[in-house]
Amino acid sequence: VSNIAVHPTTGHVYACAHNGIARSTDGGNTWAFVLRSTAASFTFAGVCDILINKAGTQLFAAISGRNPDRAAAGVWTSTSGDANSWTRIAGGVQNAPDSVPGWRAYDLNGPSAGEFTAGWGRIVLGLSANQDQLYVLVENSLNGREGQSEADLFRGNVSVSPVTWSANLGTNLVAKFNGTTDNWMQTQGGYDMEVVPHPTNNTTVYVGGVNMYRSTDGFNTTANNLFMGGTVGGDTSNTYTDPDQISHVDFHRFRFDPSAPNRLLVGSDGGIALTN
Repeated sequence: VSNIAVHPTTGHVYACAHNGIARSTDGGNTWAFVLRSTAASFTFAGVCDILINKAGTQLFAAISGRNPDRAAAGVWTSTSGDANSWTRIAGGVQNAPDSVPGWRAYDLNGPSAGEFTAGWGRIVLGLSANQDQLYVLVENSLNGREGQSEADLFRGNVSVSPVTWSANLGTNLVAKFNGTTDNWMQTQGGYDMEVVPHPTNNTTVYVGGVNMYRSTDGFNTTANNLFMGGTVGGDTSNTYTDPDQISHVDFHRFRFDPSAPNRLLVGSDGGIALTN
């Protein structure tokens, strides 16, 4: 289970199980898939994500582009969350209505040294404070050690239909970790990925991979990026420390305190950390 979301009005529970989204309408006693691939697949091919807006009027889901079921891969939306109610809005077949300019070609090319060599894979989702902008972070098979971001980033205006999409902002997923050296987004083939906009600021967005980044302009540029956490070659962030004076790498979850919007909990391979 890679993520869980609870509907704010119905109380229904949605779980990202392997290969699809399962829902319980009775507090977890019984479950049924509402969106799924039926193709057998390995871990990175079956990983999913789920997101529900604050009003409960829009649900968003994602299924990895490594999934052998081409009809299931991509980003989906529904107003009810019911089975057979989902419409794909990104990751579709080229030139189809659900394709997005700049989205990479579907390719199941397998991993080399833990990373993929072609195509696109795991997707994680984030929604802006005003609930209008859907951030879509996609593992892309590139190599951060070669001066490339290992994730693509798209921003969709979900207040209109059809959704309008930004260009691929993935080339802006970079920040200077010691004031001088560029550190590019790395995902280890999709193992560590997260994107969470600030809960009250529409243009501040946090992205996690091996390391953690913050942008105050929605990653429209690199000028307003901060290397916020993690380690690179023994160097540390000067803005985010733990009791050992080094923040742990491999970020998986960011959650804001509802009563204090700048208070951020970060889940990584090193446990849970807190910054105010």
